[in-house]
Amino acid sequence: MRPVLRLFIGVTIAILILPTIIVGSWERVASTPDKQQPEITVRLYVSSNKQLLNIGLEEYVKGVLAAEMPAKFHLEALRAQAVAARTYAVKRASVFGGKGCNSHPQADLCDDPAHCQAWLPAAELQKQWGMLEYQSNWSKICQAVESTAGEIITYQGVAIDPLFHSTCGGKTEDAGAVWQQSLPYLVSVECPYCKHSPKLKTEQRYSLTAFASAIQALDGSIAVTAQSLRATPPNFSIAKKTATGRADTVSIAGKTLQATTLRYTLGLNSTRFTHQVEGDQIVFAVQGYGHGVGLCQYGADGMGEAGFDYRAILQFYYRGTQVTNIR
Repeated sequence: MRPVLRLFIGVTIAILILPTIIVGSWERVASTPDKQQPEITVRLYVSSNKQLLNIGLEEYVKGVLAAEMPAKFHLEALRAQAVAARTYAVKRASVFGGKGCNSHPQADLCDDPAHCQAWLPAAELQKQWGMLEYQSNWSKICQAVESTAGEIITYQGVAIDPLFHSTCGGKTEDAGAVWQQSLPYLVSVECPYCKHSPKLKTEQRYSLTAFASAIQALDGSIAVTAQSLRATPPNFSIAKKTATGRADTVSIAGKTLQATTLRYTLGLNSTRFTHQVEGDQIVFAVQGYGHGVGLCQYGADGMGEAGFDYRAILQFYYRGTQVTNIR
Protein backbone atom coordinates (compact mmCIF):
# COMPACT_ATOMS: atom_id res chain seq x y z
CA MET A 1 0.00 0.00 0.00
CA ARG A 2 1.33 3.39 -0.93
CA PRO A 3 2.50 5.61 1.97
CA VAL A 4 0.10 8.40 1.01
CA LEU A 5 -2.85 6.01 1.01
CA ARG A 6 -1.85 4.57 4.40
CA LEU A 7 -1.64 8.09 5.83
CA PHE A 8 -5.07 8.97 4.46
CA ILE A 9 -6.66 5.84 5.96
CA GLY A 10 -4.99 6.49 9.35
CA VAL A 11 -6.19 10.07 9.52
CA THR A 12 -9.71 9.02 8.53
CA ILE A 13 -9.85 6.38 11.29
CA ALA A 14 -8.61 8.89 13.85
CA ILE A 15 -11.21 11.43 12.84
CA LEU A 16 -14.00 8.84 13.13
CA ILE A 17 -12.91 7.09 16.33
CA LEU A 18 -11.31 9.84 18.47
CA PRO A 19 -14.54 11.80 19.13
CA THR A 20 -16.20 8.60 20.30
CA ILE A 21 -13.37 7.99 22.75
CA ILE A 22 -13.50 11.58 24.06
CA VAL A 23 -17.30 11.61 24.45
CA GLY A 24 -17.16 8.26 26.22
CA SER A 25 -14.61 9.66 28.65
CA TRP A 26 -16.79 12.73 29.30
CA GLU A 27 -19.80 10.51 29.96
CA ARG A 28 -17.85 8.41 32.45
CA VAL A 29 -16.69 11.56 34.26
CA ALA A 30 -20.16 13.10 34.20
CA SER A 31 -21.81 9.93 35.48
CA THR A 32 -19.50 9.80 38.51
CA PRO A 33 -21.59 11.20 41.40
CA ASP A 34 -20.17 14.04 43.51
CA LYS A 35 -19.28 13.07 47.04
CA GLN A 36 -21.58 15.57 48.74
CA GLN A 37 -22.06 15.61 52.48
CA PRO A 38 -25.61 14.90 53.70
CA GLU A 39 -27.82 17.90 54.32
CA ILE A 40 -28.03 19.10 57.91
CA THR A 41 -31.60 19.24 59.20
CA VAL A 42 -33.06 20.81 62.34
CA ARG A 43 -36.36 20.28 64.12
CA LEU A 44 -38.49 23.42 64.14
CA TYR A 45 -41.67 23.85 66.18
CA VAL A 46 -44.13 25.92 64.14
CA SER A 47 -46.54 27.68 66.48
CA SER A 48 -49.24 28.44 63.87
CA ASN A 49 -50.10 24.77 63.41
CA LYS A 50 -48.38 23.35 66.51
CA GLN A 51 -46.38 20.94 64.40
CA LEU A 52 -42.78 19.80 64.36
CA LEU A 53 -41.07 20.45 61.04
CA ASN A 54 -37.85 18.79 59.90
CA ILE A 55 -36.17 21.41 57.77
CA GLY A 56 -32.78 21.86 56.15
CA LEU A 57 -30.54 24.22 58.08
CA GLU A 58 -30.02 26.61 55.17
CA GLU A 59 -33.75 26.73 54.37
CA TYR A 60 -34.42 27.46 58.03
CA VAL A 61 -31.92 30.34 57.94
CA LYS A 62 -33.71 31.82 54.91
CA GLY A 63 -37.01 31.88 56.81
CA VAL A 64 -35.33 33.47 59.83
CA LEU A 65 -33.56 36.12 57.78
CA ALA A 66 -36.77 37.07 55.98
CA ALA A 67 -38.60 37.35 59.32
CA GLU A 68 -35.92 39.11 61.35
CA MET A 69 -34.46 41.72 58.97
CA PRO A 70 -36.04 43.91 56.26
CA ALA A 71 -35.18 42.56 52.81
CA LYS A 72 -34.50 46.14 51.68
CA PHE A 73 -31.39 46.26 53.89
CA HIS A 74 -27.92 46.25 52.35
CA LEU A 75 -26.82 42.80 51.14
CA GLU A 76 -23.84 42.78 53.51
CA ALA A 77 -26.16 43.40 56.47
CA LEU A 78 -28.35 40.52 55.31
CA ARG A 79 -25.30 38.29 55.03
CA ALA A 80 -24.25 39.23 58.56
CA GLN A 81 -27.74 38.46 59.89
CA ALA A 82 -27.77 35.14 58.01
CA VAL A 83 -24.52 34.06 59.67
CA ALA A 84 -25.86 35.15 63.06
CA ALA A 85 -29.11 33.21 62.50
CA ARG A 86 -27.19 30.08 61.46
CA THR A 87 -24.95 30.40 64.51
CA TYR A 88 -28.00 30.61 66.77
CA ALA A 89 -29.36 27.39 65.28
CA VAL A 90 -26.04 25.55 65.49
CA LYS A 91 -25.67 26.61 69.13
CA ARG A 92 -28.98 24.91 70.00
CA ALA A 93 -29.56 22.06 67.53
CA SER A 94 -29.13 18.55 68.93
CA VAL A 95 -27.21 17.45 65.84
CA PHE A 96 -24.43 19.76 67.03
CA GLY A 97 -24.77 18.78 70.68
CA GLY A 98 -27.12 21.63 71.63
CA LYS A 99 -29.85 21.42 74.27
CA GLY A 100 -32.68 22.39 71.93
CA CYS A 101 -35.72 24.55 72.70
CA ASN A 102 -36.69 24.76 76.37
CA SER A 103 -40.29 25.65 75.56
CA HIS A 104 -40.68 22.71 73.16
CA PRO A 105 -38.37 19.87 74.31
CA GLN A 106 -38.93 17.79 71.18
CA ALA A 107 -37.67 20.66 68.98
CA ASP A 108 -34.29 22.24 68.37
CA LEU A 109 -35.88 25.64 67.77
CA CYS A 110 -39.25 27.34 67.62
CA ASP A 111 -40.54 30.27 65.56
CA ASP A 112 -41.43 32.46 68.55
CA PRO A 113 -39.07 35.50 68.57
CA ALA A 114 -39.70 35.98 72.28
CA HIS A 115 -37.98 32.65 72.88
CA CYS A 116 -35.94 31.65 69.82
CA GLN A 117 -35.79 33.34 66.42
CA ALA A 118 -38.67 34.49 64.27
CA TRP A 119 -39.24 32.31 61.20
CA LEU A 120 -41.73 32.61 58.37
CA PRO A 121 -42.64 30.17 55.58
CA ALA A 122 -42.82 31.22 51.93
CA ALA A 123 -46.63 31.40 51.93
CA GLU A 124 -46.65 33.92 54.78
CA LEU A 125 -43.91 35.98 53.16
CA GLN A 126 -45.94 36.15 49.95
CA LYS A 127 -48.84 37.59 51.97
CA GLN A 128 -46.63 40.15 53.69
CA TRP A 129 -44.62 41.25 50.66
CA GLY A 130 -47.17 40.75 47.92
CA MET A 131 -46.44 38.82 44.74
CA LEU A 132 -44.77 41.78 43.04
CA GLU A 133 -42.08 42.14 45.71
CA TYR A 134 -41.86 38.51 46.75
CA GLN A 135 -39.64 37.36 43.90
CA SER A 136 -37.06 40.13 44.24
CA ASN A 137 -37.04 39.99 48.05
CA TRP A 138 -36.77 36.22 48.19
CA SER A 139 -34.00 36.23 45.60
CA LYS A 140 -32.02 38.67 47.77
CA ILE A 141 -32.64 36.58 50.89
CA CYS A 142 -31.46 33.43 49.10
CA GLN A 143 -28.36 35.22 47.82
CA ALA A 144 -27.42 36.34 51.35
CA VAL A 145 -27.88 32.85 52.79
CA GLU A 146 -26.35 30.83 49.97
CA SER A 147 -23.28 33.06 49.69
CA THR A 148 -22.54 32.43 53.39
CA ALA A 149 -23.66 28.79 53.50
CA GLY A 150 -22.20 26.84 56.41
CA GLU A 151 -20.61 29.87 58.08
CA ILE A 152 -21.02 30.58 61.79
CA ILE A 153 -19.50 32.96 64.36
CA THR A 154 -17.12 31.47 66.91
CA TYR A 155 -15.15 32.72 69.90
CA GLN A 156 -12.08 30.65 70.69
CA GLY A 157 -13.47 27.86 68.50
CA VAL A 158 -16.95 27.71 70.10
CA ALA A 159 -20.19 28.96 68.53
CA ILE A 160 -21.33 32.16 70.22
CA ASP A 161 -24.73 33.37 71.40
CA PRO A 162 -25.30 35.84 68.54
CA LEU A 163 -27.68 38.27 70.21
CA PHE A 164 -29.07 41.07 68.05
CA HIS A 165 -31.57 43.89 68.21
CA SER A 166 -33.07 46.55 65.95
CA THR A 167 -31.43 49.84 66.95
CA CYS A 168 -28.82 50.55 69.62
CA GLY A 169 -29.21 54.33 69.47
CA GLY A 170 -25.50 55.11 69.32
CA LYS A 171 -23.96 52.54 71.65
CA THR A 172 -24.59 48.83 72.17
CA GLU A 173 -24.99 47.42 75.68
CA ASP A 174 -22.80 45.01 77.63
CA ALA A 175 -24.55 41.66 78.12
CA GLY A 176 -23.78 41.76 81.83
CA ALA A 177 -25.81 44.94 82.25
CA VAL A 178 -28.94 43.20 80.93
CA TRP A 179 -28.67 39.58 82.05
CA GLN A 180 -26.05 39.78 84.82
CA GLN A 181 -23.77 37.47 82.83
CA SER A 182 -20.94 39.12 80.96
CA LEU A 183 -19.51 37.57 77.81
CA PRO A 184 -16.20 38.73 76.28
CA TYR A 185 -17.67 39.11 72.79
CA LEU A 186 -20.86 40.91 73.90
CA VAL A 187 -19.41 44.17 75.15
CA SER A 188 -20.51 47.75 74.53
CA VAL A 189 -19.29 49.38 71.31
CA GLU A 190 -19.80 52.87 69.95
CA CYS A 191 -22.11 52.64 66.93
CA PRO A 192 -22.58 55.69 64.69
CA TYR A 193 -24.22 53.64 61.94
CA CYS A 194 -27.90 53.39 62.98
CA LYS A 195 -28.82 57.06 62.67
CA HIS A 196 -31.24 56.30 59.82
CA SER A 197 -33.40 54.05 61.99
CA PRO A 198 -37.01 55.23 62.50
CA LYS A 199 -36.64 54.00 66.10
CA LEU A 200 -33.52 56.06 66.83
CA LYS A 201 -35.56 58.48 68.93
CA THR A 202 -39.21 57.99 69.80
CA GLU A 203 -41.75 59.33 72.27
CA GLN A 204 -44.11 57.04 74.16
CA ARG A 205 -46.97 58.48 76.23
CA TYR A 206 -49.14 56.91 78.92
CA SER A 207 -51.89 58.35 81.03
CA LEU A 208 -50.89 58.56 84.70
CA THR A 209 -53.81 56.29 85.56
CA ALA A 210 -52.74 53.66 83.01
CA PHE A 211 -49.14 53.83 84.22
CA ALA A 212 -50.16 53.39 87.87
CA SER A 213 -52.50 50.50 86.98
CA ALA A 214 -49.74 48.72 85.03
CA ILE A 215 -47.32 49.01 87.95
CA GLN A 216 -49.87 47.79 90.48
CA ALA A 217 -50.72 44.85 88.23
CA LEU A 218 -47.02 44.01 88.19
CA ASP A 219 -46.60 44.36 91.96
CA GLY A 220 -49.60 45.11 94.13
CA SER A 221 -47.39 46.19 97.01
CA ILE A 222 -46.20 49.29 95.11
CA ALA A 223 -48.39 52.18 96.28
CA VAL A 224 -48.39 54.34 93.17
CA THR A 225 -51.28 56.53 92.02
CA ALA A 226 -51.82 59.20 89.43
CA GLN A 227 -51.75 61.79 92.20
CA SER A 228 -48.47 60.51 93.65
CA LEU A 229 -46.84 60.69 90.23
CA ARG A 230 -47.53 64.44 90.18
CA ALA A 231 -45.92 64.92 93.61
CA THR A 232 -42.73 66.88 94.20
CA PRO A 233 -40.36 65.15 94.32
CA PRO A 234 -42.02 62.51 92.09
CA ASN A 235 -42.25 58.97 93.41
CA PHE A 236 -40.92 57.57 90.14
CA SER A 237 -37.30 58.05 89.12
CA ILE A 238 -34.32 56.29 87.53
CA ALA A 239 -32.34 54.93 90.47
CA LYS A 240 -29.29 53.68 88.58
CA LYS A 241 -27.94 53.79 85.02
CA THR A 242 -25.64 51.44 83.13
CA ALA A 243 -22.35 52.62 81.65
CA THR A 244 -24.10 53.27 78.32
CA GLY A 245 -26.71 55.58 79.85
CA ARG A 246 -29.57 53.09 79.89
CA ALA A 247 -31.72 52.75 82.97
CA ASP A 248 -30.57 49.86 85.13
CA THR A 249 -33.05 50.17 87.99
CA VAL A 250 -35.97 52.49 88.70
CA SER A 251 -37.53 53.59 91.99
CA ILE A 252 -41.32 53.66 92.25
CA ALA A 253 -42.98 54.62 95.53
CA GLY A 254 -39.84 53.66 97.41
CA LYS A 255 -39.47 50.27 95.74
CA THR A 256 -36.77 49.30 93.26
CA LEU A 257 -37.48 47.55 89.97
CA GLN A 258 -35.23 46.37 87.19
CA ALA A 259 -35.58 48.74 84.25
CA THR A 260 -35.92 45.77 81.91
CA THR A 261 -38.99 44.68 83.89
CA LEU A 262 -40.50 48.15 83.53
CA ARG A 263 -39.72 48.12 79.82
CA TYR A 264 -41.58 44.86 79.22
CA THR A 265 -44.47 45.92 81.44
CA LEU A 266 -45.04 49.17 79.56
CA GLY A 267 -43.87 48.07 76.12
CA LEU A 268 -41.11 50.67 76.00
CA ASN A 269 -38.83 50.47 72.97
CA SER A 270 -35.71 50.30 75.15
CA THR A 271 -34.36 51.11 78.60
CA ARG A 272 -32.48 54.12 77.27
CA PHE A 273 -35.06 56.71 78.25
CA THR A 274 -35.84 59.86 80.15
CA HIS A 275 -39.31 60.75 81.39
CA GLN A 276 -41.42 63.63 82.62
CA VAL A 277 -45.00 64.26 83.70
CA GLU A 278 -47.06 66.49 81.43
CA GLY A 279 -50.53 67.14 82.76
CA ASP A 280 -52.31 63.81 83.03
CA GLN A 281 -49.62 61.96 81.09
CA ILE A 282 -46.18 60.53 81.68
CA VAL A 283 -43.96 60.97 78.63
CA PHE A 284 -40.96 58.77 77.85
CA ALA A 285 -38.31 60.00 75.42
CA VAL A 286 -36.76 56.73 74.24
CA GLN A 287 -33.57 56.15 72.30
CA GLY A 288 -33.09 52.92 70.32
CA TYR A 289 -35.17 49.77 70.03
CA GLY A 290 -34.46 46.44 71.71
CA HIS A 291 -32.18 45.22 74.50
CA GLY A 292 -29.14 46.80 72.84
CA VAL A 293 -26.84 43.76 73.11
CA GLY A 294 -24.85 42.38 70.18
CA LEU A 295 -25.51 43.18 66.55
CA CYS A 296 -27.43 46.39 65.85
CA GLN A 297 -29.48 45.62 62.73
CA TYR A 298 -29.84 49.18 61.51
CA GLY A 299 -26.20 49.66 62.37
CA ALA A 300 -25.31 46.67 60.20
CA ASP A 301 -27.31 48.21 57.36
CA GLY A 302 -25.44 51.49 57.85
CA MET A 303 -22.10 49.69 57.88
CA GLY A 304 -22.99 47.93 54.64
CA GLU A 305 -23.80 51.27 53.03
CA ALA A 306 -20.46 52.59 54.32
CA GLY A 307 -18.57 49.83 52.49
CA PHE A 308 -18.00 47.21 55.20
CA ASP A 309 -18.49 43.55 54.32
CA TYR A 310 -20.42 41.11 56.49
CA ARG A 311 -17.34 39.71 58.20
CA ALA A 312 -16.25 43.19 59.29
CA ILE A 313 -19.78 43.90 60.50
CA LEU A 314 -19.88 40.74 62.62
CA GLN A 315 -16.44 41.33 64.09
CA PHE A 316 -17.41 44.91 64.94
CA TYR A 317 -20.43 43.93 67.02
CA TYR A 318 -19.09 40.59 68.31
CA ARG A 319 -15.63 41.50 69.52
CA GLY A 320 -12.80 38.98 69.24
CA THR A 321 -14.83 36.53 67.15
CA GLN A 322 -14.11 34.73 63.89
CA VAL A 323 -16.33 33.62 61.03
CA THR A 324 -15.67 29.91 60.50
CA ASN A 325 -17.34 26.98 58.74
CA ILE A 326 -19.35 24.35 60.58
CA ARG A 327 -17.92 21.61 58.34
